[in-house]
Amino acid sequence: MKSLVGAAALVAAAAVSASAQVGNGSSRDALLVSPAWLAQHLHDPNLIVLQVGAMGNQAAYDAGHIPGARAADYDALHAIPKTDAELAERHDALQHLGISDDSRIVVYTGDDYWAPATRTLLALNYAGLQRVQLLDGGLKGWTESGGALSKDAPLARNGTLSPLKRQPALVADADFVKAHRGAAGFAIVDGRSRVFYDGVRESGPKDHRVKGHIPGALNAPFDELTTVGSHLRSAAEIAALFDKAGVKPGDTIIGYCHVGEQATAMLFAARTLGHPVVLYDGSFADWVQHDLPVELPDASAQVHNASSRDQLVMAPAVLAQHLHDANLVVLQVGKKETYDQGHIPGARFLDWMDFHNMDQKPGELTLEMPPVQALHDAFENVGVSDNSLVVLYASDEYWSPSTRVLLTFDYAGLSNVRYLDGGLKGWIGAGNPISKEAPLPKKGTLSPLKLRPIIVDAAFVQAHERSPGFAIVDARNTEYYNGTQGGGQRGQTKKFGHIPGALNAPFDQFATDDGHLKPYDEIKAVFDKAGVKPGDTIIGYCHVGQQATAMLFAARTLGHDVLLYDGSFEDWNTRGLPLELPSGKK
Repeated sequence: MKSLVGAAALVAAAAVSASAQVGNGSSRDALLVSPAWLAQHLHDPNLIVLQVGAMGNQAAYDAGHIPGARAADYDALHAIPKTDAELAERHDALQHLGISDDSRIVVYTGDDYWAPATRTLLALNYAGLQRVQLLDGGLKGWTESGGALSKDAPLARNGTLSPLKRQPALVADADFVKAHRGAAGFAIVDGRSRVFYDGVRESGPKDHRVKGHIPGALNAPFDELTTVGSHLRSAAEIAALFDKAGVKPGDTIIGYCHVGEQATAMLFAARTLGHPVVLYDGSFADWVQHDLPVELPDASAQVHNASSRDQLVMAPAVLAQHLHDANLVVLQVGKKETYDQGHIPGARFLDWMDFHNMDQKPGELTLEMPPVQALHDAFENVGVSDNSLVVLYASDEYWSPSTRVLLTFDYAGLSNVRYLDGGLKGWIGAGNPISKEAPLPKKGTLSPLKLRPIIVDAAFVQAHERSPGFAIVDARNTEYYNGTQGGGQRGQTKKFGHIPGALNAPFDQFATDDGHLKPYDEIKAVFDKAGVKPGDTIIGYCHVGQQATAMLFAARTLGHDVLLYDGSFEDWNTRGLPLELPSGKK
């Protein structure tokens, strides 16, 4: 959204008393309708149903929509009308959609991304239309509940709408945010995903990317407030997320995100709890364009994932003693046919493809962390709950895929996880039984994830080349590190060498052929030989971000804090960043 700084009317609105600003708190019933309710009221004469999507909405609408729904032009509806001319233009656009003074409007998203729908809802509220509600679950929720679809567009029918009246207290600018930092009764809340709030990833305009968040802001990520499919989480779950963030009951929430879209989803959820809300429409893009200060979480709280072997690795004998513990979740990583042929009794099969995004398109990174909500639901689907002790084991020599999943648990803030030493082979070799019976599906109950900033990008790596207390470690096999073999992005010219200043500790040096983690002294010797110093924080990379997780897991058993450069050599190569070869090699 465009910056609102300097818009006199809105600055004036920002200066009005708090009591004049906060009358938009509501309730869940007043803001949200279910598919069942909509089905009962679909033919009400004053009902207007709008399908919204950020991109390709018309094509999606034409493929099938809720009967009687109209395709809303998001580009025409999402902006906040700041001038009288813009307000008049918005009035005509709304009338063209059939909206009248007595209309009841239901907005729904045509896909899983719900922020455009909440942005449209807030823009309608700003224009003075208050009888606007969101369809829970969007189009997907409608079809899942048995609702029919139609390809017929309703006949064009203009509504009869009185002149619109702005609700300026609903939107604020940077001056308002600055004036209310730390103010009693107000909470500035960042609606972006945690990786942006924590500074793991940059945000802002393309020419001014910055890490961090507005000083004093709390974090309630928009993508943790719904299930996959855009169903709003329960009131208790939403309240728990805001409470964990530090929002107090009754606080007026000043929300922001990247550009003023995702924050509207967070603010919508807050309104269902009764919170008055204000949107900082310019959001982080506007904040950094004005060179205003940002902050990062305390560095001391960011990367402490060092541990010990006893806290990370479990022996088969220990698992055998605890196999029937009520809170135990045992997960096998490997081939499904191996699992079906025989697995640890009670173990579930974990499809590791569900725990990362894989993209084989040219120019796209192969392996990335999935969105937080997809990750949350993937954990729940394999039975993980807040009180679970998770034991992960590999079959089929899936050493690095299993450590990638282990690191994903750590990234998700789930620390009560152990690796079964020796995997399935070690379990059988210790004389333990296997079973072909799969446990009954049982979904876990997991609080919203609090991502840990252990994933870093190329800029972080560059900033820490040869920095005291940090070691950049290449986990690829030595022939790639020394430039005998080339690596990099698919479809691009192979590049030779390694990231400048990187050491080499190949991932396959830390486990025996039968899948047992090597002894402490042998693991330490590999890192010592590479040049890693005791206490160093290790920044690991490999080809695409998988093999490095095996090296980093081994490093954690020695007590090292670790970070993963997830894009790894593939990303470094795509960016055309410098490489080096061992001295004397050309």
